[in-house]
Amino acid sequence: MNDKVLILNEFEENENIEEVFYDLDGIVIEDILSIKKDDGTLPLDEIFNVSELIDTVKSESVLLCKKISKGQCETIAYMRNVTWHKNPYYYNWDFYSYNLECKVEDAFLIPKQDRIVFGTFTGHRFDDSPKMRKYIEQISKEENCIKVDVTAIDKRIKTAVTYKELVDISAEYDSLHQYKKGLALWEKEYNKDKNNPDIIFQYAISNMDCNNTKLARKLMESIFEERKNDDYYLSRLAILYFVDNYHSNAKNILDMIKDKSYLEDWGYSYEHIMSYAPVHFESDNVLGNNFIKHKVNLGITEMPLPEIIQNGKAKRYFDPIRKKGINVTKEETIRQQVLRYLLDVIKVPEEMIVSEDHMAHYDRSATIRADITVRNRNDTLLIVECKEPNVPIDGEPIKQLFGYNEIMKSKYLLLTNGDDSYVFQRNEKNEYESIMKLPTFDIMNSGEKVDVIKFNKKAVKRPKISEMNDQKVIEQYRNDGMYLGVNTKDDIAPFALNLMWGFVDDEHKIEHKKAYGIEIMQDLGLTDMTLTNASGGKFPGRYRHFVVRDRNGDDCLLSFAVLGTYAESKTKGGYTSLVCGVDRSSQPIARLELRVDACCNIGRHSTYLFHNGIRSRKKCKTTIDYVSSICDALVKDNMIELGYFPNDKLIKTNDENVQDFIARLCAYTLLRDEMSRKGI
Repeated sequence: MNDKVLILNEFEENENIEEVFYDLDGIVIEDILSIKKDDGTLPLDEIFNVSELIDTVKSESVLLCKKISKGQCETIAYMRNVTWHKNPYYYNWDFYSYNLECKVEDAFLIPKQDRIVFGTFTGHRFDDSPKMRKYIEQISKEENCIKVDVTAIDKRIKTAVTYKELVDISAEYDSLHQYKKGLALWEKEYNKDKNNPDIIFQYAISNMDCNNTKLARKLMESIFEERKNDDYYLSRLAILYFVDNYHSNAKNILDMIKDKSYLEDWGYSYEHIMSYAPVHFESDNVLGNNFIKHKVNLGITEMPLPEIIQNGKAKRYFDPIRKKGINVTKEETIRQQVLRYLLDVIKVPEEMIVSEDHMAHYDRSATIRADITVRNRNDTLLIVECKEPNVPIDGEPIKQLFGYNEIMKSKYLLLTNGDDSYVFQRNEKNEYESIMKLPTFDIMNSGEKVDVIKFNKKAVKRPKISEMNDQKVIEQYRNDGMYLGVNTKDDIAPFALNLMWGFVDDEHKIEHKKAYGIEIMQDLGLTDMTLTNASGGKFPGRYRHFVVRDRNGDDCLLSFAVLGTYAESKTKGGYTSLVCGVDRSSQPIARLELRVDACCNIGRHSTYLFHNGIRSRKKCKTTIDYVSSICDALVKDNMIELGYFPNDKLIKTNDENVQDFIARLCAYTLLRDEMSRKGI
């Protein structure tokens, strides 16, 4: 027999196996346990031949047993034709979760009178004896099958008339875990009336119960205006965002809920969801625009695509606006679906849409194009920026879109990759506000104001000096790994955190600074982006941006962030880096990766930050000599001197010593960029 015994010793004493072993729309899924990846004490991989991550093993039969005392187990259920799954644990990638799945006709709950007690099985295998075969045959009878009979409920649907009757029937399906039955019920009602907020809400919940989170999110967002004061609805929406990994959105909605007890009704708590939300960065400051953004699903990927013209191997869409064939690419697919969305949903007249709108029409010095614009006779009403599917739309894309609007002055902006979208409205103060959906053309053209999402905007919570020296706080940042390297030593960690916060805390700004041959023209604040170095290494993070005029009089964008690097082991990698990037032509590149762990001297009263001039495949002396020949004030004792920082003070960019440090850092980064471009 290819059968195995599994002893379930993870059940709580008061947990009833009948409550966790059930018919889920014709499938039984049993989550047996989770185990830490580096814990080698449980040989499940060997027992069930599950060796690879997200692997499956089919055609197993399992006798589920519960440990009732030391050395004794009791049979509780039998499953045949099982598929085993080994997956990363949903909220913690340090753990695996093991579960098994089979059809309901292959799952049998053993009646209490037929359960037997025995000692632990050797090797987790069935005893292939006539007695065991007879026992398996006895317990796998049809009457022990756990299939749920829902025919009586099905019949009631035919006579149900009122919304309340439908809700009651749906609740009965849910109580029996027949979620697909509930989904079919509400899908039928939704197709009858797609404008009823109550039906849309129930249909969204049914999709959520069936893990159709993408559609559920779109449906819930479509009724936000009608239900935004309903805590029951907001709680469901917050949970939906949370389980779908939209943690910032979840936090935004949580702040709107007055009665948070609804969260507990569905097994969640405010504190639990908030623990996954971004702790320190509640708002974004992009090119001077401080706002809270909120992702939405506009249903763009559901829009039909135009006819494809095939010419040999080449495939082209027939663009309805440009009236010509356009090569099929991932980004063009999204653009064509957006065009159809604007025409069919937003009701924009075809003649008001411009595809690939050249900025030179608005500013002769501009050389870039907007993906899509919507215009009336006098004004630009909408700018659309399209990205490929699955490409993140945070950080740099928002900055790019806002940069376009500095030229075009549109009231509405749309940034989308198809599934995720940001919709912004520019107000009278020239500030951007996040809105839940794009208004129709008539509303955009009339100038009517659209209600914005009233999220709570909180100040950045910067830790105090004493907190950054607290071992618990240091460990918290180490575990996060994004801003502090896991191998950064305890004596260096407080300074590394203080330096990181010096860039992140953009409440304090540099107005203007001229020194060391450069001139800091503007402090643009923060945005998320990814810098790439010459070797292809990537550094994603939250960067502080400055417009800087170099020694040749050319303006460029410099970006700085303190980040934790990937740890290959306890001794390799995992340090904290100050990453410095230069953007001269919309192609930002990292020119300096300063390893804070190795480039700071922690003194009793202050910390000295320096760099030895190291560059890829170049001698340090070459760098030091070049920098010294241009600006001797940057060099001290054959090292690049960057600055001194008092250990008892927060690093703030409006302090004189910090401004001197940033000026030095800008000058040094630009000289490194100059050397790279000259091939020195």
